Amino acid sequence: MNVLIGITLAPYRVDFYNRLHDRCDCEIHFVQRGFEGQLFSNEQVEARSTYTPDYLRTLRLGRKRCIALGLRKILSRPGIRNVIVPEFSLLTLQVIFLKLLFRYRFGIISHCDDSLDMLEGGTNFSRAHVISRRICMPFLRNIILADSRAASWYREKYGKGIWMPIIRDESSVVYPKGALEEASGAIRKEYALEGALAVLFVARLIPLKNLPVLLEACSGLDIPFRLLVVGDGPMRQEWEALATARNIPCHFLGRKNGLELDAIYRASDVLVLPSFIEAFGAVTNEALLQGCRCVISNRAGSACLIAEGSNGFICDPDSAEDIRKKILLAAGIPNPSRASLMPATFNELFSELETMLS
Repeated sequence: MNVLIGITLAPYRVDFYNRLHDRCDCEIHFVQRGFEGQLFSNEQVEARSTYTPDYLRTLRLGRKRCIALGLRKILSRPGIRNVIVPEFSLLTLQVIFLKLLFRYRFGIISHCDDSLDMLEGGTNFSRAHVISRRICMPFLRNIILADSRAASWYREKYGKGIWMPIIRDESSVVYPKGALEEASGAIRKEYALEGALAVLFVARLIPLKNLPVLLEACSGLDIPFRLLVVGDGPMRQEWEALATARNIPCHFLGRKNGLELDAIYRASDVLVLPSFIEAFGAVTNEALLQGCRCVISNRAGSACLIAEGSNGFICDPDSAEDIRKKILLAAGIPNPSRASLMPATFNELFSELETMLS
């Protein structure tokens, strides 16, 4: 048996947790049910789970940290092979402490979202994170990284690292026959996308997502285009005004999910993720699954999904000129069938981790 103790059940992790439970004999616990400011419904996410999530009691330590109660009861049971923990958190330190104190024999595996940019730049980490990593790494059997480049960094530095990006299990998303094509066709008609390059941005509307630089990049395009902005946030009103002031044909669509969001991906030609800071960026996978080419910031972990010239390009988020150039190059990648542009399937990418946990 394996055990995962996570922070919360996020929608972009549902397929990963389901696969752990269904194929790796993994029991799953969380220390909180949602968080302040979340943009998803706990009930909807739980309904997509193939197991019943268990939520541990906690003792709060300030606003952001807590101690999980009842861990010893979970970890002391015989037959546990591995315990999967979140990054280098206080929860991870608890598990390490209990293993050493009671001489438990299970391995500890960290599930970490460090991107290569975070590791090499170091500016996005608190000092506590860096210190905790140094403390935890000797006690970890392995570490799961969403960014393949970060996994290589960890293997070189610590001899540990498995790549498992934040992606959907493509077989888990099934719509009624013809529904996706019909919905995407309606979007292309509603926003007059025929004969124009459909550029897509999907993210929370907050400064680090860098929409103003994308607006600048689009303002210099010398071909007919439409920019679709999916998401909401505190910068929406200001950025709508900016798009209007620059006379950019831009549509702010608000929050979308499910069939409606997938139809927008399918109706679009190029997704741009120009974030200054992005641990991963699950939208890259979502777009590629719908055959949408991508232009991804070199600071985003999901840049590891991009094979330049095949499914998109990697850009400099500080340069509107570079983003504009990469949008045009990505638009030239042929994919008339709208087949998935993912470099590998969920099953293929999960196989190494599944073998280790078996």
